[in-house]
Amino acid sequence: MLVRAWAAMHGFGVQRNKRWHGTCEASGKQIIRPIMNLPHTLSAEFVATKPPPPRTLMHGVILGSFCLGFGLVLAITDRLTLADIAARALEDRQNSLSQVIPAGIHDNNPVTDTLLMTDARDKEITVYRARKAGRVTGVAYEIYGTGYAGEIKLMLGIAADGKLLGVRVLAHKETPGLGDKIEEKKGDWILRFTGLSFTDPPPERWKVKRDGGQFDQFAGATITPRGVLGAIRGGLEFFAANKAKLTEGS
Repeated sequence: MLVRAWAAMHGFGVQRNKRWHGTCEASGKQIIRPIMNLPHTLSAEFVATKPPPPRTLMHGVILGSFCLGFGLVLAITDRLTLADIAARALEDRQNSLSQVIPAGIHDNNPVTDTLLMTDARDKEITVYRARKAGRVTGVAYEIYGTGYAGEIKLMLGIAADGKLLGVRVLAHKETPGLGDKIEEKKGDWILRFTGLSFTDPPPERWKVKRDGGQFDQFAGATITPRGVLGAIRGGLEFFAANKAKLTEGS
């Protein structure tokens, strides 16, 4: 009503072509009066100059403050947890390497003594080097095989003379009770490779017995050990092809 009256007073689109007809109760005479009609929409100038309600401005300020505060909390939390995450990752890496690189063959920290290389498939490999008195005594790096349920991730340790120091499974999705026997805690199958090399047995014998190789498969699970053996053979081939660079400084 206030907007209608204001518009009428200032002449915004007011129409006076309509009339109201009525009768005066006192005299009985007919009365005709003009009616001012307000159009459905006001002019663009009037709408543009109308200030926003104070409550809308307050809501915007509150929402903006909330978003700013939430962003600051996330940034602070990220900074506080970043160091902790890095420390845990370093600890996990050290634990993995300690299983394939004996403590007695190095006096350095293999986690921080690394070498970045690429394999025959142009895949980057981070090599962790063990040193004693400055000489490279062994190396370790991750290898990958394909099992029944997907990728199998392993850590392979090799001495400077090419003999296996150890192989351990880092991650897999194999069937519990069957394929998971590749884990050390589930059996000793993974331990039998220690001391072997690329030529002992010959490369063509790095297979399960069902495929004409030297190593046992699991009862009811051949694909999993086949994938592990393929990964180990590939890791030994990588060492043989890059021994000079891997053991540089020995």
